Amino acid sequence: MSALFLLARLAQAQDFACSAPIPQADIDAALDRAFVAAGKADAKGMAEALNGAGPKMPCLEVAGDRRSLARYGQLMAIASFFTQEEEAEIRWGVFARLTDPDIPWPEGFTPEHPLRQLIAAQAIPSVSGPEGKALAPPKGGATAVNGLWTLEASAYAEIPTLVQVFDGGANPLTSYWQDGAAFPDWILGPPIPGWIAPKWTSDPVAARLRGGGKVPKADRAKKNRDPIEIAWGPVLVTTGLALGSGALFGVAALNHAGLETAVDGDELKRVRSNTNTMATLGVLSGAAALGYATVQILVSDEAIGLQVRW
Repeated sequence: MSALFLLARLAQAQDFACSAPIPQADIDAALDRAFVAAGKADAKGMAEALNGAGPKMPCLEVAGDRRSLARYGQLMAIASFFTQEEEAEIRWGVFARLTDPDIPWPEGFTPEHPLRQLIAAQAIPSVSGPEGKALAPPKGGATAVNGLWTLEASAYAEIPTLVQVFDGGANPLTSYWQDGAAFPDWILGPPIPGWIAPKWTSDPVAARLRGGGKVPKADRAKKNRDPIEIAWGPVLVTTGLALGSGALFGVAALNHAGLETAVDGDELKRVRSNTNTMATLGVLSGAAALGYATVQILVSDEAIGLQVRW
């Protein structure tokens, strides 16, 4: 029991010695072991597994996976149930419910289980935060709160909150658990109107960039296989107009050759008129092709040609 009591306190310690970033897969593997142990009511095995996940969670190399965070909260609530720490049961249980309410429960924890009944009976806590303040990530970086990229310095009151700060190269700078919206002063700053999360926050390859911005070979090959997108409609219209222009100039050239064989003034006048007409139509068709292509470029960068993602 003492090991689990210590675990519930340790999981929220704010000072961690992270020797290296921890992959999400390592956390999930530890949670899988804890889940199995919980289903067997193996308190010792569960404590060992959670001690392999909790202290390492602020060392994650990427923003915490929401489902994984919810699983951790659920298992911490179960651990607290085993130690009869009702306050911790509620804190971690509500955290799990608000983060992902659809995660499965270990064997034996049916909807009628006292722990689940206790968690379900809790009201949603209020959201609070420092007035007139926002999270202030480093230049090109971003901050994740419970796995979500945000600048809002707000969180649910009285439940655990995981805060992670990344630099412009997607490298983790600092991460920690805090109580509710108790953001430290160093992470706060004035609001940033119109802030947009860096591109790497939504790019699973760029989000794993490490050390000098080199992409691992497997990821580089994956990026190079991205499909080339072609907007066929504008391409076909532009091509058709250009081909039509060429054909009209060809007909004009043939008519022009007839000037030398004209036998009288009327035929000469007719040939000259046809030549001028075909040449004019060719110029207009070519201008239409060029104008249409220009408009498409101005309207959308995906309208014509090829789109290559680097």
